[in-house]
Amino acid sequence: MIGLFLRKSLYEIWDTLLYSLVFNFAVTMVAVAGVLAASAVPGGLPFFAVILLFFVIDGVLLTAFSALYGRTSDYRSFGFRDVLDALRGTWKTGIAFSAVLALCGLLLFASVPFYFRMGNPFGFLVGGLLLWTLLALLTALQWFLPVRYRLNSDFKTCLRKSLILFADNTGFSVFLLLFSLALLAVSLVLGFLIPGWTAVLLVQQGALRLRMFKYDWLEEAEKSGALPADRRKVRVPWKEILADESENIGHRTLKNFFMPWKN
Repeated sequence: MIGLFLRKSLYEIWDTLLYSLVFNFAVTMVAVAGVLAASAVPGGLPFFAVILLFFVIDGVLLTAFSALYGRTSDYRSFGFRDVLDALRGTWKTGIAFSAVLALCGLLLFASVPFYFRMGNPFGFLVGGLLLWTLLALLTALQWFLPVRYRLNSDFKTCLRKSLILFADNTGFSVFLLLFSLALLAVSLVLGFLIPGWTAVLLVQQGALRLRMFKYDWLEEAEKSGALPADRRKVRVPWKEILADESENIGHRTLKNFFMPWKN
């Protein structure tokens, strides 16, 4: 499953390279504008208010872009004209999701160091618990935007489903986080234009699409009575249930990447 996920991610990042360049440029320019605007206001509350405002703007953009990349993961196309429609359909979710991320960031970079600086067992205990809770929550939130795209549910439902997915796929969730961080590390060298933040959105969408085949299989197996009583003993036949998906993704040579018309 991991190999197929990486192949799908590579192909789709390449196929959407032009859109990603434009989208990442827009996100980067908003971030730069936020830094410039924040530097022009007094410190304290006004400074953090400006930072939060531009953070939310970027969050709204990325939420809309994620919905578009959901189409890519489903082998459907989109164009620049679809951006406004995506924004209209996701801006409320984008604001709420950005607020949650901002709160997590505040707790991670303000509250956690505060408790550790206490220098006593109580501080280390509370700081450690808060740190690991936030890291687990941030890892679970990787699933939020893909869940929002596929289920089109309200905020609370998407958050709950994200936590369930993390609990049921902890190892893969950690792998997805590490893979996303690797993409961002490469992006840092290239000014976050490519692969950029949009590549993270794209691989998240692809990850959930592939993972959903597991739940379709479990549902069918349960109906047929093929599941053991202890779900922990279930071995998911990934190669079998992803056979059609593997065929849809296909295989490419280096020539196929640069000269797809000769495929």
